[in-house]
Order: sequence, then structure tokens, then C-alpha cells
Amino acid sequence: MLNNNGTVPMDCDDPRNQFQTTPGDVAKAFVHNALEASTNFVPFAPLLDIFLRLGDDIVTLYQKAEHNKRLCNYLTKRVNSAVAAVKDLEIRKQDSADFFMEQANLQLIKDFLKCMLDVRKFITDVSQLGSFGNFFQAGNIVQKYKDLSSRFDGYMTSLNLAINKATYSYVQNINHNIEELRKFDLEVELKSIKSDLVEMKKFMFDMADGKTGSDETTFTDIKRIRELNSRYQREQRKGTEITIEPANFLKLDDYEPKYESEPRGKTIHCRWNGTFLLEYAFKEIPQISDEQTEKEIGQQVAILKELKNSEHIIKFYGIAKSSDALKFYLVTEWMENGTLQEYYKKFTLSWTQKFEFAIDICRGIAFLNAVEILHHDIRGANILISGNHKAKIANFGLSRKFRDITRNIQVNLENVRYMSPEKLEHGDKKRYTVKCEIYSLGALLWEIAEEKVPYTKEGIDLQTIRDRVVKEKYREPFYSDVPKVWRDITYADFRPTISKIFTTLFDYHHKDEKRPPPPVDEFETEFVIDDDFMTVDAAIKEHRKPDVM
Repeated sequence: MLNNNGTVPMDCDDPRNQFQTTPGDVAKAFVHNALEASTNFVPFAPLLDIFLRLGDDIVTLYQKAEHNKRLCNYLTKRVNSAVAAVKDLEIRKQDSADFFMEQANLQLIKDFLKCMLDVRKFITDVSQLGSFGNFFQAGNIVQKYKDLSSRFDGYMTSLNLAINKATYSYVQNINHNIEELRKFDLEVELKSIKSDLVEMKKFMFDMADGKTGSDETTFTDIKRIRELNSRYQREQRKGTEITIEPANFLKLDDYEPKYESEPRGKTIHCRWNGTFLLEYAFKEIPQISDEQTEKEIGQQVAILKELKNSEHIIKFYGIAKSSDALKFYLVTEWMENGTLQEYYKKFTLSWTQKFEFAIDICRGIAFLNAVEILHHDIRGANILISGNHKAKIANFGLSRKFRDITRNIQVNLENVRYMSPEKLEHGDKKRYTVKCEIYSLGALLWEIAEEKVPYTKEGIDLQTIRDRVVKEKYREPFYSDVPKVWRDITYADFRPTISKIFTTLFDYHHKDEKRPPPPVDEFETEFVIDDDFMTVDAAIKEHRKPDVM
């Protein structure tokens, strides 16, 4: 019998009815499965978030890499593949419910995270001169890379297996992913890495002006200064007691005025010490009014004194005070030929001399970058020329706001000519970075080429210079006959690294010379390549192993 609506009446006792599914049952099942998937996803969520943030960090490190760019590129490609897989897993968490039900997969993600942390640390160490010293001395960078990349590829294979094992296209996907991994040709990578390391060895050799063995000394100095500088900044940010022992204050009476050496401006004069038979520059600084400030400045100078082994940075000797403690002076080495600006006003520079000055300055900036010190005021007035015509970086300020062995520079008519557009536009709201320093170096290279202060044709109006640089993206053109390599490196659109600028100028300047190559070391020896990639069977077997507690 039919119901009034024409349907067949349901018999509750009919056993067939146990297989009937109502819309309500479907909804309940969907909600149950969603809740279960959500619950299973909870312990994975923070781990996946950390994984993605590490991926962003590694990409940023690669973009900022000063050295071993190809090595960092290979690892970053691997990381990008892993990040894409994790992002997809996170987006399709309900479709991947089986993955999140497996406790072994939680451990897999944790282990993969440790590998990502190691990748970040490795790229940090090899991409910057200041942190490369340990690898350089140990000579284990190739093996470290080989182990790390093989370990990463193993985790990537296991992750792909775990994600794809429940899908219909399991075999096809696994084969595709393994094939993708094999595109990272380890032999090609290691040959490129070897080339990177040889280039870095040459860079260090040229930076040290061909002095054999000086690279290890340089790295030792860099490590020591970085540790001091980092400790100072860390303790200052926390507001805790600074543990760096202040430099001892010198006695003004121990140094005799040398009147035959003309003073420089109103604040700098020359003094002589009969014990050491040396001339010193005494630069008057504002009176130190309390013991705390005196201690802080003494700590700053203690760090600056550690720069003494660089031949391209002015040597610091300490702070001197008069017997009545009414006058204080920053004591540095005396540079007979004064500032770069004074020098080119007095002498006509040959291009040989211009290249030599530029190379000296690049050496100094590279050393400062390695120890994480930014000068903030690179310009001709802050470059001093010694009696043997070597250029050195000078005029490091001292301040109670001492953060990075320099002071906050206020915009004025002199430094605005060298200041980067982002700093001119945003001021203190925009952090000063290495890129800002590179812009200032470009303006200084223009000054050396033209032998005049930049933007003098723009008049003396600070706002005019600011507007032209910021709004019009204006860069003053070269007016004289300048070598193309100098033009290109000065006005490169992307602001090259200091090592690139140095290497470009150095190689061009010495292109006709037969210079001795860097000494052969462990980086230049041949090495055997083993195929460490996991096969599909091995990866499946590895993934199915029970957890070991």
C-alpha cells in the first residue's frame, strides 16, 4: 500500500532499513570526521607553523648572502620544495586526515624541523664572512653540506611517502617526487660549492693583500670582535650590567703637543709620545659629566681598539683626559695626509691612485661588516690618508645611544649627499642596514672619480637634494672620463655586496699583473662523490620502521 504522497511506507522491523542513510546521519558523520580530523591536527599545527617560518628565514638568509651564494641556493631550493609540501598539507588537512592520525608522522615532522634548523644555521655560517671562520679553519664545509643535503632529502622523501600513501596515485606521485629529488645532482652541486670556496679563498687572499696565512688571523680577529660586540649590544638591550672591561683612560700629560703638525679644524690636533716614538691624533669630545657615561665610553673604546689589526681602519688607542678632568679626547693614529677631501684638493689623483683608495676603503668596510659594525657616515671627510698614501676609515662616533659601535646620524647638508633614499625618506623609522652603507659607498666612489663632493651643483639647499634623490630617483652623473667598470659598480641597480664591489674593482685594477694564486689547501683538493640518495624501496622501508623510544 502506498502512502498518501505516493511513497512506500517504511517498516521499522524490516531488516533492510538498517542500511538506509538519512541526511541527518550524513551531517553527523561529516561533523564527526571533521572534529576528529581537527583534533588530530592540533599537535601538528604549531610544528607546521614553525616549519613555514623557518622556510621564510632561510629564503631571507639566501637573499642576504654575501658569500657561497650557489651553495645557499641549492639548499634553499630544497627548502622551498619542503615548504610547498607542508603548505599543501596544511591547506588540505581534512583530506589528509590519515596523515595526522599517524603518531610516526608527528615524529617525522619534529625530526624534519631539527634538520631545517640545521640548514638555517649552516646557511647563516657560510653566507657571511664574519661567521665563516670556523668552517674555514676546520675545512669540513664540503662534508657538512653533503651530510646535511642527504639528510634533508631523506626527510623529504619520507614526508612525500607519508602524505601520498593513501591516495590513488600513490606510485605515480612517489616516483615523481623521487625524480624531483634526483634533480638535485649532488656531483654538480659539490663542484659548484668547490668553486664557491675557491672564490672565497681568493677573496680572503686579495683582502689580505696577498699575505699568506693572514686569512686565519683575520678570522680569529673577526670572531673575537663579533663576540665582544654582540655581548655589548645584548647586555645594553636588556639593560643589564655591561661585562666588557672598559679601556683605561690615558693621561693627557703623557703626550706632548706637536705644533709643527697643523691641527685639523677646531677639534683635532697632533701629539707626540716619547716612549713609543709615535704621533697621535687627539680629537676633543664633549665633557664626560658622570662616572656611568665615562664607563660606557670606555667600554665602547675597548671594542674599537680591537679593530687595530685591520690596515684599513683607523687605529684607536683610548680616551685621554686632562689632569683637571675638564677636557676629554679620543686618541687615534695620526694620518699625515689628512682627509680624502683635503688630499684630492691638494693633489691630482691618477686612476691608479683612485683604484687603490677605493680598494682600501672596500677592505675596511668588508672588515666592519664581518664584525657587524655599521659606520653610518661613509664619505670623503671620514676617510683619512696616511703618509704612505693608504686610505683608512675614520670618525667613529661615541654616544650614550651606542648600539652598533656608531651613533645615530642626524641629517645635515654634508651627509645628506651620501645618504640612501630610504633613510632620507623615512629617517629613524627606517632601520639602517648594510644596503644603506653600500649606497654611501657608491656616492663616495663618485666623489673619488670626480674629485669633488657630490651634488655641489644642486646648490646648498638640503631639501632640494633630498627631493631629487627620493622623488626623482636622481643620481648625479659622471662628468669626467670614468672606466666602465667603475661606472657600473657605482650605479648598479641592485646595490651589490661589498665583496662583489671589492672583487670587481680589484680584478680590474690588477688584470694585467701576474699575481700569485691563493695557496692550495683542503678546499681545492678533489673529493669522491658517493650517491647518497635513498631509493624508493629504502625510503618506504625507512618510513615504516617503528618509533624507537
